[in-house]
Amino acid sequence: MQTPERRRAAHALLRALEILAWAAFFSFAALFLALRFWLLPQVGRYQDEVVAALTRAVGLQVRIGSLSADWDGLRPRLTVTNLRVLDHAGREALVLPAVEHVVGWSTLLARELRLHTLAIEGPRLTVRRDALGRVHVAGIALSGGQAGGVPGGGVAAWVLGQREIVVRNAEIDWLDEMRGAPPLALRALQLRMRNRGDVHQLGLSAQPPRALGARLELRGTLVGGATTPPEDWNARVYVELGATDLAGWRPWVDYPFEMSSGQGALRLWATYGGGRLVDATADLALAAVEARLASDLRPLRLAGVSGRVQARQSARGYEFGVRRLALLPAEGPAMQGSTFRASWEPAAPARGTFSAELVELAPLAHLAEHLPFPAELRKLLADLAPQGRLLEAGLDWTGELPQPATFRARARFEGLTMSAWRAVPGFANLSGRIEATQDKGTLALASQRPEIDLPRVFPEPRVRLASLSGEVGWERGAHGATVRVAGLAYANEDFAGTASGTYATSGDGGPGFLDLAAQLSRLDAGRLARYLPLPTLMGEKTRAWLLSAIRGGQATDVRLRLQGNLRDAPFADPMLGQLEVVAQVRNGTLAFAESWPALEEFAGELRFERNRME
Repeated sequence: MQTPERRRAAHALLRALEILAWAAFFSFAALFLALRFWLLPQVGRYQDEVVAALTRAVGLQVRIGSLSADWDGLRPRLTVTNLRVLDHAGREALVLPAVEHVVGWSTLLARELRLHTLAIEGPRLTVRRDALGRVHVAGIALSGGQAGGVPGGGVAAWVLGQREIVVRNAEIDWLDEMRGAPPLALRALQLRMRNRGDVHQLGLSAQPPRALGARLELRGTLVGGATTPPEDWNARVYVELGATDLAGWRPWVDYPFEMSSGQGALRLWATYGGGRLVDATADLALAAVEARLASDLRPLRLAGVSGRVQARQSARGYEFGVRRLALLPAEGPAMQGSTFRASWEPAAPARGTFSAELVELAPLAHLAEHLPFPAELRKLLADLAPQGRLLEAGLDWTGELPQPATFRARARFEGLTMSAWRAVPGFANLSGRIEATQDKGTLALASQRPEIDLPRVFPEPRVRLASLSGEVGWERGAHGATVRVAGLAYANEDFAGTASGTYATSGDGGPGFLDLAAQLSRLDAGRLARYLPLPTLMGEKTRAWLLSAIRGGQATDVRLRLQGNLRDAPFADPMLGQLEVVAQVRNGTLAFAESWPALEEFAGELRFERNRME
């Protein structure tokens, strides 16, 4: 409980605070009224003092033609005409027809000129970067020194310390002695810069020389101080060029790749950090393009290109992707509206990813030698020679291609065609989906007019079908690989049927184990030689006898059952396995043995069981 003395002390303190608050209010009001009705109307009388303040702020001699003042809301605004800045030799370095200063109230606290807005109308000046990388505006260096109480920054520190700077209808000549580039003239230039500490927002539009295009738009956010070396600044930049000659900008712009020619429209987003390009995104609509995307790649020549290209580099690796990219190469197939992304981290353990929504494989494989893919992936694409379309796909792997330590793949495809590669058979015009890892996978097919290349199974390896559907699964273990076929349906002009079964490698180099059940609704016996497996799979004697004995006819309801180690075919010993073929035959011709007369035009049931026929 407070005593009367404490209550009187608290009341006195509150009363003192109230008096101080009212005193501060009336002081500010008096200052504001003095500025509004006494100082600003007579600001012309203080022209010398203003010139002195500007001279201290920029560190160089300043002269002005006239000075007037009014109000921008609650902030005083000074308008200066015919402002001239003299260099250290007393020569006119910069002439500005009109300059507006909206003075910030922070000037009173900082005891130096702080502007809320600086607006410059119609300047004509030269901006130069010397051989050491220092920037000069109209001969005035924007670096080093100490001016007007701005430590270590000179003009640059003062410029970056203002809240907003606006330049209208400027004519700028850019000279880059560090690059050894010719002068670049920018006309009708509009610029706005907003500064918040070390964060600087910049917007610029200008008309470049007619040969380079109609319009240049640039916006960006830069992070850095006046005393920070340029290579330590970070920046996010947006550039838009309409109807431009990209190759023509090479003297003044560092492209992330070698650009020899290219005309059209471009929008570019780029991030810089640590003195290098970190990532870039470009929207393209170009023609007559010639570029080299890396020093070890062949030049890329395109009659036309449109879409979005993205690239990103990090300490661990890089990413590359496109979105709805359409390419019309000078030679080779066109690519329409493809979207994919690839990433690669070469550091051990090496890892990569690839994802796609729509990719036409033939153009991609053709262009792979021009694109910044890993060398192993480019070689793999060349070996596979893929064609068709990936409707959607994903691949993640660790290790070096083409033999990654681990991988996970998934895809939906249409009209897929690839050359045989190692133990994987070649195929053409397959449609379906696949999911696979280094240990197992499944393949679901629903294809029209496919072709299968099986050089390890048939003497004529290319099998052409009218349709193929079903599911194939495989699994790899410590003792070999196992393949399972479920409900596989196939047909062509010679046969139609279904099959299911399992095949397992033997692990000792032998032909392996097969458990197969197949049915054919029709078969032309005159084409049998094309579809009998190689002697290593079914036995040389059995295959030779079938070819010499069955000389013609049509078979219906053919049933095949084969089970056992293929090295023991045709399984004369029932304990080793089973081989049985039953067929309903019409118009058949059969020569059972050379010493026996041929059986012609017969109809009936033909049964092959192991090494016997009935």
